[in-house]
Amino acid sequence: MRRTSRAGALVATLMAVAGCTVTRPIPRPRTAEQFQALVGEGTSITLLPTQPGAVRSRVSLSLAAEAVPAAPGPRGPSIDPSNLRGYETKRRAAGALEGLGFGILGGFLAGALVGAASGDDGPCHNDDGGCVMFSSGDKALGLGLIGAIPGALIGALIGVCMGQTDRYLFTDEPARP
Repeated sequence: MRRTSRAGALVATLMAVAGCTVTRPIPRPRTAEQFQALVGEGTSITLLPTQPGAVRSRVSLSLAAEAVPAAPGPRGPSIDPSNLRGYETKRRAAGALEGLGFGILGGFLAGALVGAASGDDGPCHNDDGGCVMFSSGDKALGLGLIGAIPGALIGALIGVCMGQTDRYLFTDEPARP
């Protein structure tokens, strides 16, 4: 029983540490054109303002010019990167893969715990010799494999819904060659 509680604690720790957000520091772009080149055209982003109580705004990059106005330029307002702490993007496919992995792991461990807890089969009382008996290890493996299937489906579904967040925070260090 000690082994199963250790495995559960290990899985809980791995899930808490892995998370679904990756933070990357990047050099702060100096102009709106550099910011748009950095993010890419048509990308849906969430702008992270520098003010502590400011509202985050999720916009498409083509609409980002209206979201964080600076001095009006020849094409209307543009993004002032000095007013931003960074930006975030969501990746649904990467979230689905993470969810798939965590779902397989969680489903397998849940099934293995049930199989191990059920114990060995009792002695066979059939005189014909037609008994099929399983040890608790056999049950743990079998139920673990069976539990991995719904775990994979549920994990992938949750991963697609939540997505993986890539957070890019601006640093004031110059870009390294």
